[in-house]
Order: sequence, then structure tokens, then C-alpha cells
Amino acid sequence: MSDTTLNNLSPERVLILYRPCSNQRFVKELLKRGTGIFCPPKDRDKVATHQKMFTWKEWLRLRRELAEGRYDAVVCFGLAEGLWRPGRFWLSNVLKLIKRFFTSFASFGPHLLLPTITKYRVPLIVYEWEDSQAIARKNWPLLEACTLYYKTQCPVNLFKAFLWQDKRNECVFNVSRSPRYQKWAQKIRPLSYGVTEVDYLADCIAPEKTVDVFFAGGVSYSWIRPDGLRQLRELAQEEGVIIDIPDKAIPHREYLQRMSRAWLVFSPEGAEWDCTRHHESLLVGTVPVINQPNIRRYKPYLDGEHALYYNVEEDGLKKVIRAALADKERLRAIGRCGAEHTRRYHLHTRLADAMLSAVQPTVL
Repeated sequence: MSDTTLNNLSPERVLILYRPCSNQRFVKELLKRGTGIFCPPKDRDKVATHQKMFTWKEWLRLRRELAEGRYDAVVCFGLAEGLWRPGRFWLSNVLKLIKRFFTSFASFGPHLLLPTITKYRVPLIVYEWEDSQAIARKNWPLLEACTLYYKTQCPVNLFKAFLWQDKRNECVFNVSRSPRYQKWAQKIRPLSYGVTEVDYLADCIAPEKTVDVFFAGGVSYSWIRPDGLRQLRELAQEEGVIIDIPDKAIPHREYLQRMSRAWLVFSPEGAEWDCTRHHESLLVGTVPVINQPNIRRYKPYLDGEHALYYNVEEDGLKKVIRAALADKERLRAIGRCGAEHTRRYHLHTRLADAMLSAVQPTVL
């Protein structure tokens, strides 16, 4: 099935075990495609009356329904915390489990249902959005049981997903020789962070371009962002390039409006490479300038066709921006092509369907 088509699974036959997630708009789209059971790390994290919390009663009901074949697929978010913390004294682990059992029972949802999911061979799809290319050891039980493991920050060399997660995993050569990791690596798939077309998007499109380069975002956690800002300021001082860099956090609507006024948006990696800015900039007609990717991407943007990429060495950002601003018609063409690519593949609606399209519905 094509990744751009709607999935064929009935929402009544998809179970979604989810927890708080930074990619909230994707979660909203995903929950339209299944029955959501909220499994937060802390029971007090329940924030909305429509959320159905994982409880003792829900556990018994879901075990029965899974055994009866009521679900064609289960989607589970990456775990916030494992059951056992390696390297900790066993008594400390036991006491923590007991406390968690009585104070945060909902967090046990995936752990308690995983044996039933495995026993009755219900296809399991894992979604993990953490800003790390590693798959943390806490998620290894999900990786062992799942059909596919979708990861937004997916390493190019899939074996590197397991580095430093075990005392024998300090070297990629050791990882690559392990049959277990070879099997797990075959399940890993990239998925973009994606974007949702917000209701006010059309109101944010600027009638004309008045700025050359826009950037808004934190810089303290990324080595390349301060260096990129240095190059932008030098371009402004030495060559008259017009830059727009807010000096404080701004509302999302204003963020989109100001980005839309610019020909280019500086969109470097932060904690990891993929981010919403890469995608939403194209929806407002602005071409993202991104450092060369270091992850395996889903339906990637091509350099010079959907986006622009620069090398972090030797003031590579300056070179790309100079060349780009010299040909505004080319930028318009890249923006149009990039927006079409975004709407076809990277909207959260498309991504949610692509995840579920890997599972075929049961024929009754």
C-alpha cells in the first residue's frame, strides 16, 4: 500500500497506548484512528476529561478483548520508564516498583499488556519521538515484540541505535555481530516529526517577502546554532542581508507570520536533526536552510528541489545563503515544490495513515 493512501484499519480495531508527547498534534491525528488508552508516567498527568486512563478494570477488559481478536493492531508509544533500572541495587528497584504500582498504576499499561499482545500475535507498532538516535534499553521489550518500530531520529547506521545501552555495546562492531540486534534493526523505520496545517495558517501568509533570512529558537543546546547565527550577523553587517531574529519567545501565529515574510529560514538541528520548522516553513512559502542530515529520513526533502542544505564546515551557511538570494525565482520554485512534498508526505494526517498502512485488517 502506498504511504500516501489512507489506511484500511477501522478505528474500533486499533488500540493506542499513549503517554504525554511533545509532538501533540501528531498524537491528536493518531487518536482519530483508534481507541486511545492513556498511560502517563504519573497518574496525576491526566489532563483532559475525554482521556481514558489505564486502570485495573481497563487492564482486564483489554486482555479479554485482545484474546478475542478484537484488534487488528496495537500502537504503543515509547516508554517513559522501564520496569528495572540496570546498575541499581535490587532492593531499590523493588521498592520503586511497589511505590509506582500504587501511585502510578497507569504507567504499567504497556508492560502489563505486552504479554497478551505477544501471546495472541497482535501486530504491534511502536512510535518513538525522543531527541536521540539511540533506542533506550527501557524500550527493548517493545522492540522485541513489535512488528515495526517507527523513530523520528533514526540513525543512518541502524546498529548505532543500540550503542552504549548495554555494557557490551561500546563498539558498533560488537553490536553488528549480534543476531539479536540484527533482527531488531530490520524492524526500525524512519518517520518525520511532521506538521499540522493549523486553522490560522492562511492568515499567516505574507503578501510579499521583506526579509532575507528568519530564525527563532533556542541556541544553548546545539553547537552549530550559535555558529550559524554568527554567520547570519556577519552577512547582515558585511553584505546587507536582512535578517529577522526575535530576541524573545513569540506566539506561534506571529512566528509563522514573520517566517512567511522571509525568503529563507535558518533551520539547523537542535537536540537532534528533524524538527517541525523544516516542514512548517514550506507551508508558509519559506525555504528552509538546513545543515546536512545525519539521520535516516522518511520521504526526504531533496537539496535544491524541496529545501537547501549546507555544510557546517568553513562557513558553509554563508555560501548557501549568498547563492540562494541571488536567484529569487529559483527560491519560489523550491518553495512551491517543497510545500507540495510536505502536504503529500509530512502532514500529521499522512504520517498517521502511513504508520497504520503497514498492517492489513482482519477479514471476518
